[in-house]
Amino acid sequence: MNKAKILTLLALSVLSVVSCTQFEDIGSDLVNDDELQINTDSEVDYSIQTVKRDSLFAYVRKGMESDFVPTTHIIGQIDDPIFGRSRYDLTAQVQFSTLGPDFTGATFDSAFLLLSYDTTFAPYGEHEGTQTLDVLELESREMPEEVYISDQFETKPGTIGSLTFTPSYKNQNRGDSLSAPSHIRIPLTEEFGERILALDTTVTESVLNFLDVFPGFVVRPRPENFEGAYRFFTYPTQSSGQTANTEIGNYSGIRIYYTQDGEAKQAYLVMRAVLHHFTTIEQQLEGSILETVLDDQAVHPEYLYIQPSNVGVRVEFNDLEKYRGKVINNVSMTWTIAEHPQDDTSAYRPMDAVFALQTDQASSRIPITDILFYQSGGAYRQYFGGVIQRDTTNSTHPPTYTFNITNHFQRMVNGSSEPRLYIVPTPQDVSRVARSVIYGPGTENVDLQPKIKITYSSTHN
Repeated sequence: MNKAKILTLLALSVLSVVSCTQFEDIGSDLVNDDELQINTDSEVDYSIQTVKRDSLFAYVRKGMESDFVPTTHIIGQIDDPIFGRSRYDLTAQVQFSTLGPDFTGATFDSAFLLLSYDTTFAPYGEHEGTQTLDVLELESREMPEEVYISDQFETKPGTIGSLTFTPSYKNQNRGDSLSAPSHIRIPLTEEFGERILALDTTVTESVLNFLDVFPGFVVRPRPENFEGAYRFFTYPTQSSGQTANTEIGNYSGIRIYYTQDGEAKQAYLVMRAVLHHFTTIEQQLEGSILETVLDDQAVHPEYLYIQPSNVGVRVEFNDLEKYRGKVINNVSMTWTIAEHPQDDTSAYRPMDAVFALQTDQASSRIPITDILFYQSGGAYRQYFGGVIQRDTTNSTHPPTYTFNITNHFQRMVNGSSEPRLYIVPTPQDVSRVARSVIYGPGTENVDLQPKIKITYSSTHN
């Protein structure tokens, strides 16, 4: 077989990898059956371990565009024996719903921060008893262009509001109508309300001028009096569940009630997509299993750990020489969710899906090409996979993640990508409470260890 024919076969096969993730006998019409060889490997020289990382971004500003602007936010505190203590804060800026209100002669009545929450979201640990939320004011409206969920932002001393309440997951506050979405009302201080009513129209008619006066707020669980996690809406979306309720926008924001010329009035400060709003997470690993793992990484770890706030899994391929010059037809990996002896997956639910990156630095997070080629159209799950799979016929079988890395593997073999990838939470998981413990290569049961299957084509020499 001449060299031109071999090159044609390889070129057509590589193009097919881009458009299809599983095939056999590619190029069989160009060569005789005895000239084409298809091989399958299930053992490859690679190492795998849990790595500490900065979190996936929650908000990236590029002019007026954003790569990911969450429409829901987590507020909560979780004491996880495996992953440690996590605190989820909501940080947000607001503006007047109608610019330019004139508060001349107004007297303050009351002010509330309203947050509409998701009754379909199952909070971690439905703790009985009271919960307390505090509202703090941001020190400055200046925010970095790239905001990560592990970032913290300076706040002014003291609080501008607080609420102690007993959770009612279905009907917290319905106002005077059953059509109103479930929400909480956090009373704000008189000092805050009077400060807003003292503003003149040169401030209230300009969003930037107003942010100079009131940079934004942070809603933070009180450390000694809050357990569990809840999801709150910022404004209406078209998602499933309660987010379809267009009234949500009326129950998320700050309402200031006042009297002017003998008439009761109110001003409404709202969160919008053009303003910063995001979830930030403070992670404390002290005394946790994860802290021990990160301090002393095993060569063949028994367990692997993935969490939105600070850890993922790195896979390093040590020797790909045998695949040089070959066409990679299909590469899949399967990881089994562990039944860790200290885990409770009914309380701490595994992630619905995993994601894969070829680079994982705060300044450069690039998905593998098996995701990147199809990400803009939202079809990457069809090609990459990564969605949790449960055996509905046998409840004793643990769930698994199976994902396709065919094109990325071909690029690693060709040298156009570094011989590694990172398995991490999806970008959307920044607004969710989820984490997964995976069986590693060091687990005793071979059937539970991570699996790889490589199918590749070559010609006889």
